[in-house]
Amino acid sequence: MRFLFLLFVIPVCHAGVRATDERLALPSAPKAYVTDNAQVVAPDAIQRLNGRLVGHEKESTDQIVVCIERRLPEGAELATYSKELFNQWGIGQKGKNNGVLILVFTEDRKVRITVGKGVESVLPDDECQRIITECMAPLFRIGDYGGGIDKSISAIVADLNARLL
Repeated sequence: MRFLFLLFVIPVCHAGVRATDERLALPSAPKAYVTDNAQVVAPDAIQRLNGRLVGHEKESTDQIVVCIERRLPEGAELATYSKELFNQWGIGQKGKNNGVLILVFTEDRKVRITVGKGVESVLPDDECQRIITECMAPLFRIGDYGGGIDKSISAIVADLNARLL
């Protein structure tokens, strides 16, 4: 009887572990500040944005990362997925937790800005939603993803710099 119990319990437990591992499988950290896997932003614009974000981090220590994908992984919830990526990628400086992740899924028409605890006083949820609504959405609707990302970065940098004054 005990043997039969193990035959049924072990496969069930193993399947549960596998499902959890697949759910937590996240892409590796990007090598640049702006990564466009959906290929909706011109390469020269990505290069310019990356240079701008390098300069911003050197001046302020705040780190802003942008990741553009076509689709949110199957079964993933946007807020949870974004927070898991933010944490796994280690965005922001250790001890300051001053990172910002802009995550865009073009085909799903979903956007999320996730911030570290060190900057959430200047970029609370309502401010992030304002940036998405006013800076990104109008330009994304007409297919100008580069313009929407650029405008949102400008708004985020302005908010972060105002904190330093």
